[in-house]
Amino acid sequence: MSENAKYQVEAVTSDNLRNALYGASPLQASRILMNVELSDQQDSLAVLQQVEQEFAQQPQGISGALVEPILLSICDGIAQHPKWKLADKGLTASKIYHGIKHFSYDQPSEFVADNNVTQRELQEQSKRTVDDKGSYDRKQLEDKKQLNAYRDKTLDGNRRITSEIDVNDQGGNVYLYRQSDKVNVVKREQGKKSTSSSIDIDHQVPLKKIFTEYGASQALSLEDLKSVANSDANFKAISAKLNRSKGDKSWQQYQMDIETKRSKLLAVKAKNGSLTPTQQNQLNELPNKATLERALQAEIDSKRSIENQLNKTVTQKLLSNRELHNNLNDAATQSALNIVQTQGLGELILLVTKPVFYELNDIFQYGLIGDTGETSKTQALLFRFKRVQDYILTEVERSSFDFAKNALMSFTKCYVQAVIDLFVGIWKQALKVVTEGFSATIQAFKIVLGSGTKAQKHDAITKLFATTAASYASIALQTAIDPFVKTIPVIGDTLSSICGLLLSTISSCVVVWLLEQLDLFSLKAERRTQRVQEVFALRIEQIKCNTDVFEKESVAKLAQDRMAFLKFSETMQQAIENNENVNDSVTSIAQFMGVQLELKDSDDFLTLLEREKYLVI
Repeated sequence: MSENAKYQVEAVTSDNLRNALYGASPLQASRILMNVELSDQQDSLAVLQQVEQEFAQQPQGISGALVEPILLSICDGIAQHPKWKLADKGLTASKIYHGIKHFSYDQPSEFVADNNVTQRELQEQSKRTVDDKGSYDRKQLEDKKQLNAYRDKTLDGNRRITSEIDVNDQGGNVYLYRQSDKVNVVKREQGKKSTSSSIDIDHQVPLKKIFTEYGASQALSLEDLKSVANSDANFKAISAKLNRSKGDKSWQQYQMDIETKRSKLLAVKAKNGSLTPTQQNQLNELPNKATLERALQAEIDSKRSIENQLNKTVTQKLLSNRELHNNLNDAATQSALNIVQTQGLGELILLVTKPVFYELNDIFQYGLIGDTGETSKTQALLFRFKRVQDYILTEVERSSFDFAKNALMSFTKCYVQAVIDLFVGIWKQALKVVTEGFSATIQAFKIVLGSGTKAQKHDAITKLFATTAASYASIALQTAIDPFVKTIPVIGDTLSSICGLLLSTISSCVVVWLLEQLDLFSLKAERRTQRVQEVFALRIEQIKCNTDVFEKESVAKLAQDRMAFLKFSETMQQAIENNENVNDSVTSIAQFMGVQLELKDSDDFLTLLEREKYLVI
């Protein structure tokens, strides 16, 4: 039954009121009619109290307003995890729960695009559009001519240069010479293969990292990667000893390894009081912290320069390469079709599930006949089936335009995502932020142009941008902790996904809950007022119907009683004029009015005078 059913005014039909008035005296009829009017007034007072209790009983605390959405969102996230694939049709725990909980035949179904389905498909699209450049081969990216040219340019005819990375233990410069210089020749004769005084030109961002991190873009060729990998911005003159020690690692990875070794050796020294000669030599050979800090900064600068150059290359190809645009169009079309099919099937399943569940629940609560208005169970069952059928057909037809609009929006999102996937590094992240911000702005405009009060629109927009900001914050936090989480054996990748889910879910739910508690736009009072207006609008409509019945039947009853009373009056008037006994007429009038007479004749009056000392009228 409708949630408004408990507030409805009981319908008064002509037959019911006529039966109640049938045979009633004028005095009894007046009381019956007064009770009909007073019952509506009394019910209205009770309704106000019930509505107030309804809002008072709504969950305002953390358990109802915070724990429930977080748990539902976690269930959604678990179902959507790529390893479990429990939500391939866009049906999530929260969507089914809220769809069934808030279903009503009075409210049309609203097609809401499932953002989780879209995001999942965009992730799959990003995987499908990864450019396969084969396995990493150092020879494809290394350019020794460029490397040697940078060394010669750095030496500029001098015998020695200052290392661009190495710092000695006193914080001073480390001087480097060519491999062929006599300083290094002597050291090699002493058995040292790589020395702290030999020049090596090192790639600050390793070639393998450039291939792995930027090679996925379809807009970047191996030649593009090779060009930036061997640019002056990615070269630094360092000691051969430091370069051989680092190998193919990034400076960040190398620093972590060095500090781990240093910590272990210092822990042994603290425990034993000293180190063995071998251990002490190992500790002395480790690069100092000043060197590592300069190296880390050099890596950051080189990476920024490489990404800027690569992104400029992507921009140029987007403006001139038609084949690239055809590939983007194909990828976006395929992804949009997948989204539409997935969401369409999920929406259809939910569209059928909601009314069917409603009818089953109504049958269990109120019986098969319930509010159908039918008299037999068979007819009631047919009525319920037809009600479900009509609802589904109506909503499918009504939602067709929204569905087509969502298909176009899905294609646009997929195309934009395909373009974003061509870029690399901070540009790529910035474009994602701009896109999400633009999407939030579009939603805000929809809210502004949609239905609802001014306070409701302000509240919705505030929550929209607040949750968007919270999502960005959670992404930033996840990015910071992800490298550490993923290092956990076996469960690292799964735990990383769960952490991202928890951070995003909890942050969004907490923000919404806090805004609900603050109630910046007094929505609680507005909702209460709207609820009272909604309930009384239905009651007033029924009262109007009841009033029409009341007026019709009461006028008919009064006219009938007036005619009967006139007849009794004429009979009594004739008896008086003819000097006849009027007792029969009085008795008839008393019976008609429903009055019990204690004195019916003169004998009863004389008996009363003999029995009573005083006559009370």
